[in-house]
Amino acid sequence: MDADINKEIARLGNLKGNSDKTTDDLARQAFINIKVRDFKSNPLFTDPDEMKMSEDRFKDYLNGNELESMSELDTLRSLVYLEVFEARIQKQLNKMAEEKKAPNERITKQLTDIQNQKMSLKVKLGIDRQDDKVDEMTGLETLKKRFKDYINAHRNEFTITCPHGEILLLRRRVKDFDSMKHPWFAGRWLFNYEILKDVKDGVITKEQAWRYLSCASQGEKYKPAFDKTYCTDYIDYCLKNWGEITSNLSKV
Repeated sequence: MDADINKEIARLGNLKGNSDKTTDDLARQAFINIKVRDFKSNPLFTDPDEMKMSEDRFKDYLNGNELESMSELDTLRSLVYLEVFEARIQKQLNKMAEEKKAPNERITKQLTDIQNQKMSLKVKLGIDRQDDKVDEMTGLETLKKRFKDYINAHRNEFTITCPHGEILLLRRRVKDFDSMKHPWFAGRWLFNYEILKDVKDGVITKEQAWRYLSCASQGEKYKPAFDKTYCTDYIDYCLKNWGEITSNLSKV
């Protein structure tokens, strides 16, 4: 599926109207296009009008909501089926009304059951709220739950292996990320060996080391990442504990 998405992203990226779209925008649209194609290849109905209605509903829901897991997409198919079937029953009732016939009790009950099921599925997907009076905090909790469910269903996209072998499950998508050991650590100490060794050998001053360690931008005007006093005090600490700290370098 990743290969299909990448192929679709490339196709969309070559379209003239998408020149200003970001990679994330193209990836989202590629995902929707592929899922709509899959939906069309396995139609819910045989009637052309109902097929068209179901395809339009499915696409609209994907465009308007973050529905990505297999469970969510299966639930969405069920929702679309109910909505189109509801429209079919409504047509029957309208026809009876035109013919001045009393509504069939079985049909009206079926319509009510479908509407209740539809409402339940919308709540499950987070499209509708169960109670209009639900506050923003409850809505936030719903989003958190859906996010947690998505992580559990796509653990491979949120799992990263650290250089020392520990496997971490993060609350941020890290798909296609590589992990590497940060070179500025010696055990639990933040420690740039070459810069601090130059301070130890008298090649540069503590103040110069502070400038090198704290600057993460270009130009004359920048906000240092570390307070000068804090950083120079920390350099003093590192120099006083040089042996203990550098002994951790051989353990890496």
